[in-house]
Amino acid sequence: MAETALKVAEVARRTGVTTATVNFYVAQGLLPRPTKTSRNMAYYGEEHVRRVQLIQRLKQRHLPLSVIKAMLAGQASPDTVHAFLDVHLEEPETGAVTEAALLRQGQLSRHELRALESMGLIRPLAGGRARRYAAEDAALVNCLGALRRLGMTPARGFGLDLLALYADTLETLARKEIQVTLRRALRHMSPEEMGRTAPELLTRTNELIAILHRKILQRLLATFRGELDERFPRRARRAPKRRGA
Repeated sequence: MAETALKVAEVARRTGVTTATVNFYVAQGLLPRPTKTSRNMAYYGEEHVRRVQLIQRLKQRHLPLSVIKAMLAGQASPDTVHAFLDVHLEEPETGAVTEAALLRQGQLSRHELRALESMGLIRPLAGGRARRYAAEDAALVNCLGALRRLGMTPARGFGLDLLALYADTLETLARKEIQVTLRRALRHMSPEEMGRTAPELLTRTNELIAILHRKILQRLLATFRGELDERFPRRARRAPKRRGA
């Protein structure tokens, strides 16, 4: 047997999981099946170790196993996926915002802040006595506060349920994106290319989604206005009278 052959217990020890977890990942198709040498003996390799480490890293980012499986289904090497994660999932250590500042910026109650946490939209940073949040969480709350200052308040029916609608819709889009676009990109890109191009790809993709959203919204509003004009024609505007006429 080659020196790199590992028993399931060794894979579990090196990755910090249980042997039952390793077997579960194999059963779910998250790991390739090990090489069986007898009815009760199977050997794993370094590829299994790297994959389990990757799965655990993705789980720490609160990704469900179905999404993780879709990422791994692209036949990308763990190194390529790690390169993608290094760009997309790492949070900056600077720019942390306190809970008090977040409540003030977003015009939120503490109950609403906890609701955003339970929805998985923001989460406090680990460490320290006072609750602090990442800069991107603060940006989300700032947008929410700006919308409320523009009149979109809970009293007018614009509660966190509207934010949940956006989140649910975008999660569906993200799942499809992972299953199709990302899977193809990971299949054909090397770790070096992924690390080099991923930031620009993310920026351009976000711009594309914003443009598509705006165009679709304009098209739907134009259709709605046409239907409204048919049912309730607008009165012709009178030309303003000229002075001295």
